[in-house]
Amino acid sequence: MFRKIDYGFIAILLFVFLGSHISNAANDGYNPSKFAKHSQFADFETIWKDWDQQFRVNGNYFSLSNVADLQAILLGHLQAARKAKDVRKIARVLLTLSTVYHNQAKFEEGLPLLEWLHAHLWLVPVHYRRDVYVNLEEEYRGKNLMEKAILIRQKRIQLGYIKTFWEIYRDCGLYEEAIKDFKANQPYPADLEIRRAYYCNRLGNLYFINGQYDQAIQLYNEGSIQIKMLIEWNKKSKQFLPRELDYWRGDFKGKLVMCRIKKGNYTRAIETLKEDLALTRDDIDHQIHSMIVLSQCYIQAKQYPKAKIYLDSANRYLKGKVIRPLKIELLATLTSYHKSVNQSDSAFFFLNAQHQYQDSLNETMNRNRSILLLGQLEVTKRRAELLASKNDLMKLTKISEVQQVQVRSLILLVIIMLVSVLVSFTIIRQKYLLKVRAEQIVLQNSRNEILLKELHHRVKNNLQVIYSLLNLQKRRVRNKESHELIRSMQNRIQTFALVHSNLHDTHEFEFVNVNEYIQTLVVHLVSVFQKEEESPVTIHYEIDASLRLSLEKITSFGLILNEIISNAFKYAFSGSQAGILKIQVQLINADLSIVISDNGLGKEADLTNSGQLGMKLIALMCTQMSATHKVHMNGGVIHQITFKYI
Repeated sequence: MFRKIDYGFIAILLFVFLGSHISNAANDGYNPSKFAKHSQFADFETIWKDWDQQFRVNGNYFSLSNVADLQAILLGHLQAARKAKDVRKIARVLLTLSTVYHNQAKFEEGLPLLEWLHAHLWLVPVHYRRDVYVNLEEEYRGKNLMEKAILIRQKRIQLGYIKTFWEIYRDCGLYEEAIKDFKANQPYPADLEIRRAYYCNRLGNLYFINGQYDQAIQLYNEGSIQIKMLIEWNKKSKQFLPRELDYWRGDFKGKLVMCRIKKGNYTRAIETLKEDLALTRDDIDHQIHSMIVLSQCYIQAKQYPKAKIYLDSANRYLKGKVIRPLKIELLATLTSYHKSVNQSDSAFFFLNAQHQYQDSLNETMNRNRSILLLGQLEVTKRRAELLASKNDLMKLTKISEVQQVQVRSLILLVIIMLVSVLVSFTIIRQKYLLKVRAEQIVLQNSRNEILLKELHHRVKNNLQVIYSLLNLQKRRVRNKESHELIRSMQNRIQTFALVHSNLHDTHEFEFVNVNEYIQTLVVHLVSVFQKEEESPVTIHYEIDASLRLSLEKITSFGLILNEIISNAFKYAFSGSQAGILKIQVQLINADLSIVISDNGLGKEADLTNSGQLGMKLIALMCTQMSATHKVHMNGGVIHQITFKYI
C-alpha cells in the first residue's frame, strides 16, 4: 500500500549526519537524545537536501531507525516555518512529515497535510507531485472517502500518471472488476526485476481476498521463484540489500501458508509463519496479518496461551491504524479464541463487535459502489453527448459545403437537413432514454440483490443471537424438563437460521436446495443429541440433488424434519444400540414424498399421542402445507409425508 522504505540509505545517512569525524564517532553511539540534538538535524535544509537527493536517485524516501524522533524533529521545523510564515519551507516540511505519517498509516495526522499540499500544488516541486496525488488518494480510500478518491484517480489518469482503476474497485468490494482491470492494464514485466514481485504480490492479493486461493497460490509461487532468481543475480550485482530480498522471500512464504490454511491445510504452518515474521519485520501491516493467522494455527492446535500472545500483539500494533480487513479478521479470531477457552461472554462480545463492524463496512462499501457506478454512468453520458455533438457538427459542415455549390437548392436542402436532424435527434434521444432507463434498472436490480442478501444475513445473525442467548439461559437452568424445552426451542430456531444462511450463501433468493438443507440440519441435530459414550447413529440419505423448495415450504418442512429426527434421537435409540436413520426424498409425479425411518424402540401408543407438542407442531405444519402425514411401526418408526411439489 505504501512506498517501501529504503533501509540501505539509513546507514549512509547516519554516517553523514553523525560521522563527520570518524574518530569522534567511535565513542559517540546513536541514541534518541543525541539524534534529536545533533546540529545536522537542527538545519532543515540539510535534511531536505539528503531527502531530496535520495528521492531523485531511486524514487524512494529514507526513514531512520527511530521514526518517532524524526517525526518530532520535523514537527519542530514545521512550527518554526509557520512562525516565520515561510510557505516554501512549510511545503517542504509537510512533504517529508506527511510521508512519515503515511508510512505509519497515520491518516488522521497525514491527510490534512496532504490536502494542504494539494491545495498549494504550485509550492510542491514537480517531481513530488505524482506522489502527493498517490498518497492523497490512498488516504482518502483508507478513510472511506471514496468520492474524493475517485476524483483524485481521475485527475491522475488525466495527467498521465496512471491508467487503471483496480485499487478503487478493490476498496469498493468489486474484486472481479479489480482483477479484470489489473490484468488489462498492468502487463507482466518482461525483464527480471523487482517489479515482477510487486506484480505477483498485488494480483495474488486480489485473488486471495476474492477467495480464489488456487490462482493466488500460482502467483505467490511465481513471485517466490522470481525472488530466488533475484537473490542469485544479486550476489554479483549487489543492487539490493540482502534484507530487502529476504523480506520478499518471507512475504511470499507467509502468503502461501495463508492460502493453504484457507483451504484447511495447516501442515508446517506455524514454523513457516514464524520464519515469515522474522524476515518481514520492516512491514508492520504484514506482521499484524501474520500474527493473526499464526494465532489461528495455535487455536487449531489447542495451544491457547501462545495464541493469546500473538493476538495481544496484533491488537496492540493495529491500534491507530486504518486497515479494515485486518480488524475484521482479528475480531473473528478473538471470537474463536474465547469460544475455544469456554469464555462464552467474551466470545459473544467479540462476535457482536465483528458483526457490527462488518455491517458498517458493508454499508460503506454499498455506498462506495453506488458512487463508483454513478461516476461511470456520468462518464458514459458525457461521451454520448460528445459523440452526438460531433455528428451534428459534421452534418452542419456538409450543409455549408452544399450551400456554396448549389445556391438555388439552399432552401430545399435546409428543409431536408432540418427534418433529418429532427428525426435523427428524436431517434437518438429515444435510444438514449431507453439506454439510461436500462442502466437504471440494472443498477436498481443490483441494489435489490445486495439488499436481499443483506436481509437474509441480518435475519440469520439475529436468529444466531437468539440461539446464543438461549444457550446462556440453558446453562443456568437446573431443571431437566426446562433444559430440554430450551434445547427444543434452539433446534427450531436453527431450522429457520439454516434457511436464511443457505439463501445468503448462494445466488438463490427464493428457493433452497432440499438435499443441502436436510444434510446441514441433520448434522446440527447429530451434534446436539449424539453423546460420545453412545453408539453412533448411521444416517442414510436417498435424496434427489436437484430438488428445491420455496422459502415458505422449506421452513415448514424443516420444522417437521426437526421434530421427527429429534424424537428419533430422544426415544428411538438406546445407548448400546447401533442406530440407523434413513431419509428418502423423491419426486413421484407431481408429489414430493418424504420417508423417514429408524430401527429404534418406538411404541405404537406414542405415535398417536397428539397431546405432545412435537406431534401438534407436525400436524399444524402439514395442514399449512396441505400435506398428508402417516406414521406406523415396522422394525422401527416410519414417517411418510406427501405434498404437492409445485
